[in-house]
Amino acid sequence: MIVKVKYVIMLIFAFFYANTIYAQEIKQLESTIGNRTYTDQGAKIWYKGYERGFTKAEEKVLNNDFGGWVDPGYQDYFDVLDCGCSWYCYGEASVSGSSSHLKSQGQFSYNQNKVSDFSVRTAWIEGVEGDGIGEWVEFTVGRATPITEVYIVNGYAKSQKAFQNNSRVKQLKIYENGKPYAILNLKDCRSIQVFKLGTSKGLCGKIRFEIMDVYKGDLYEDTAISEIFFSGLGEHG
Repeated sequence: MIVKVKYVIMLIFAFFYANTIYAQEIKQLESTIGNRTYTDQGAKIWYKGYERGFTKAEEKVLNNDFGGWVDPGYQDYFDVLDCGCSWYCYGEASVSGSSSHLKSQGQFSYNQNKVSDFSVRTAWIEGVEGDGIGEWVEFTVGRATPITEVYIVNGYAKSQKAFQNNSRVKQLKIYENGKPYAILNLKDCRSIQVFKLGTSKGLCGKIRFEIMDVYKGDLYEDTAISEIFFSGLGEHG
């Protein structure tokens, strides 16, 4: 009997030890705020002054949103990439699947492609009951252009109302080809959040983002991500 008890204790210890070691292997990454913060005031100013021009006061608001002046003649307020060349001129990354998505409502759709259209006007919203814990969206990243940075616009960020009404992601687990790589801790804000992955060789292949925890919405349990995009290695073609 004593031998059996010792054996059970050893198994329990081995289980918790293995899980502790496993958890330690998955690093946690904190975000920094990038060069865009989306506000209702900024959007209103942008479209109101698009053709007539902006006052000094309006320019000050837009400069604050964009971390510097961006010419409205070349892009939309809700774009996530500046005009000109970026990693996407040669980088290979495309959304390739998701576990679920909210059904379309009229002209609005929330499928996986909405998380990779470079616009905060749209969002991928998971489609299961509850907070969407365990739901995921996946990208395919070319082996010649591995990623070293991840950029995320959390929630349904097209307006403050949509952002608050729907749930936002608090933690995402990122996988490379099925293997957990890191946990991304997101802030609850309508800004571009930047995660440096801390790998000189970058990640490539199947890159999955799995919802682990959320900031709850005021009205809906649906969890949204407006945009996920990347920067990384590679050469111009």
